Amino acid sequence: PLCYPFLSDDEVLLKRMVAWLKARNIFVDIYHFDVNRNMFNSNYKKCVPVPLYASLDESLYEELVREFKGVK
Repeated sequence: PLCYPFLSDDEVLLKRMVAWLKARNIFVDIYHFDVNRNMFNSNYKKCVPVPLYASLDESLYEELVREFKGVK
């Protein structure tokens, strides 16, 4: 996939990231990602899929990292 799954158990943080991306015209939502990647032994965690394509440039990623780095 062309995205980075930002995983967190903190739904408030995930909603904050969705809002942050939406303010920059990047429309995503909270999804469930199987961290085991195994349909027989699945382990789903909530995530925001941060896209790694289109008009996203290095400066936007740096801004995203500054905003959410170290937040758990």
